Amino acid sequence: MKFPTLLILAVVLLAALIAPRVRAETPDLKELKRRIDVLSDELNRMKEKLYIPETETLRSVFGLGPSASKVYGKKGLSIGGYGEVYLERKVKDKGNEFHTGDMYRFVLYVGYKFTDWLVLNAEVEVEHGTTGENYADKSGEVAVEFAYLDFLLHEAANIRFGLMLIPFGFVNELHEPPFFHGNFRPQVEQTIIPSTWRELGVQLFGGYKGFQYKLFAVNGFNGNKFSSNGWRSGRQEGNRPLFEDWGVGLNLEYKRGDLLRVGTSVYFGGADQNQLGGLQFNAFLIEGHVQVRVKGFELRGLAAWGKLSSADKVTLALFPESSELVASEIFGAYVEVAYDLWPLWGRSSMYLAPFFRFEFLDTQWKVPGVAGRAKDDSKRVMVFDVGVTYKPHPQVVVKINYREVRNAAKKPVPDQLLLGAGFIF
Repeated sequence: MKFPTLLILAVVLLAALIAPRVRAETPDLKELKRRIDVLSDELNRMKEKLYIPETETLRSVFGLGPSASKVYGKKGLSIGGYGEVYLERKVKDKGNEFHTGDMYRFVLYVGYKFTDWLVLNAEVEVEHGTTGENYADKSGEVAVEFAYLDFLLHEAANIRFGLMLIPFGFVNELHEPPFFHGNFRPQVEQTIIPSTWRELGVQLFGGYKGFQYKLFAVNGFNGNKFSSNGWRSGRQEGNRPLFEDWGVGLNLEYKRGDLLRVGTSVYFGGADQNQLGGLQFNAFLIEGHVQVRVKGFELRGLAAWGKLSSADKVTLALFPESSELVASEIFGAYVEVAYDLWPLWGRSSMYLAPFFRFEFLDTQWKVPGVAGRAKDDSKRVMVFDVGVTYKPHPQVVVKINYREVRNAAKKPVPDQLLLGAGFIF
């Protein structure tokens, strides 16, 4: 018998031997359907891991924004982020200023959930599109906004260690663009509360039902950077901060679903950092805030007050030859109203809300008596902001607003017409 014939016979014999086994192992239609259902369920779970729920109340964890909270879901790596961009037109009192725009922020959140109780969460931010200089010799920056480890021990008591956001006001922790009106965050929460305010330290936090607390100890302000503009430049932001002085603080909040949010925060710490020849001084800051949402109506209000000890000596130490004054007290407050019109036209996840915000702030609310120096009335400011916030999708926002700034010195400040957009993922 020739070799090909033998080979064919061998193949036929082998097929005859294994055919029953193959038939035995071949799943029937019911088994195939079961396996398909299992695969479908697994695929859905994988898809859900990539989604962000449609509202902050469903997803916000420990006061952070929905995107920043993704890491608290399933184990492993999580990636999220947000961005915001705007065009600006000077409308009145333009002077020599130009119409501009800005790739304001692009942010990546990167987190890793090692176990159910051990979480790494971090944010890397690019501001103004590039680190290079623009026409006005102003540059952007790349920075780590926060990077910390959470040790989730119990609902009522957990530990956070690293570079963290200070729990103060509304936007310092929850500042993703779909969750505040207007293209700019409230001025009070940028100047009196120096958002985005982050420092290096440790935090104890927890809650029960609608109540939550955050108790923290971080590096204090660097008071060498204080000025008539307030304390914002005194933030150390994790860049090899001085720890000669610490700051301690407490945040308390109560939430009742999406209806009510009310809270307060207080901070106290040394601010001299042993940098002014033995002069010691402290910074104290307190704020209170409330938010109400009822059937499309939104009301939000906040007030913040700060006090600096030995402000007269600080002024003379920092500005011995100028007329500048570092205030002994700073103050700011705002109220904001909005109404979601979209439900009037039908049910959907879209959102369309006109809003109005009024702000008052003064970084020289009270000043020390220093011979030959007077309060700068240009620091006493009112901001009027009116506009519309539109969300075609809960994770995407388009904003248009008109912003007018007035000061007690009647110094001309351009009005701004702003068109912008933002997103989270």
